[in-house]
Amino acid sequence: MKIIRLVVFFANTLVFAQEPVKVSLLMPFCSKEIATNPNSHNAELGKLCREYYQGMHIALDSLNKVGDKIIFHVYDTQNDSLVTLKIIQKPEFKASNLIIGPVLQGGNKMLTPLCNDKKIYHVSPLMTFSKTRLNDKYWISTHPNLTSFAGILYNYIQAHFDTVQILVVSDRSSFDKHVGEGFKSLSPSSKKIIIKTVSYTPTLDVNPFLSATRHNILVIPTHNEQVANNILYQMKDTSMYRNLTCFGFQQWLDFKNADIELWQSRNVIFATTFYIDYANPATRKFIETYREKYGTEPSEAAYKGYDQGLLFIGKRVKKGKDFMEKIADSTFHSIHTPYQFVKQKSGAYHNNILNFIHFQNDELKRVED
Repeated sequence: MKIIRLVVFFANTLVFAQEPVKVSLLMPFCSKEIATNPNSHNAELGKLCREYYQGMHIALDSLNKVGDKIIFHVYDTQNDSLVTLKIIQKPEFKASNLIIGPVLQGGNKMLTPLCNDKKIYHVSPLMTFSKTRLNDKYWISTHPNLTSFAGILYNYIQAHFDTVQILVVSDRSSFDKHVGEGFKSLSPSSKKIIIKTVSYTPTLDVNPFLSATRHNILVIPTHNEQVANNILYQMKDTSMYRNLTCFGFQQWLDFKNADIELWQSRNVIFATTFYIDYANPATRKFIETYREKYGTEPSEAAYKGYDQGLLFIGKRVKKGKDFMEKIADSTFHSIHTPYQFVKQKSGAYHNNILNFIHFQNDELKRVED
């Protein structure tokens, strides 16, 4: 068994009376396996974790410069539950004040007894889960669960549109079952909002379902490129498009045959967990630092490592062990997404914000309020 035993101590001797905060990064780097076989099935997962760590390390450098005292341990779970269990049982790990990771949901369940006993927050850093059953008030999810997407979209629509019809096109995919079905459970609080659902077929023409008196909100909860394109291409009554807004999702931006002109003509807004504004001075500074340190461009995981390092480690240092109670419901703007953590019935904290972006003059931009 190989565990990364990297310990980084950041301290500023001018800061007195502050005990160092002990942070543990617990991730499936799979370093031994990948070193033996670079093409192993865990290679991509390991790469994702290394890039996340690189971004977080830059955040640690920034926190050190302002005098924060941090002891930082890094552990490789090897994507193995037995290895994870042995790490969790180590005395130095049990002494953690904050745990970042592991990546997969099973690992978070393994941490629950320790974190509840020691009153230690642990962060899910990278994954969007379909749903969670963790009865763990010390668990933090940096992504909204798929089951909460409908509510976030509904609140956004309610805040930005007046007198609307929300038409959900259901393709019965796994994504639709979480997002599309979520709309069926919503009860509009005003007569200004109507929610309808129509089942997808390859020949579906949504025009007959559009309202002539309301602003039409077309929600297409699918990751299937053909389904998404078929729905948009079948819309032939261009006179309605001034009264139409479509909502797609992050995976659409990875379609092989992305049709930006089509998306613009149909007023498509994408709900995403990740967006980079390259005009932001903080973004440019991070990119320059990352290039200088690692000789390459930062990935999505690297941005998340940097932003989450600044947020969670910084707040733990400044606000103490109950920092989440103090920052809950506040909004924090990072490079790649805003964060607003809402306490769930289980006691856990979930981010409750998505980015809303669209193409404007062929350029991807945040939708302005």
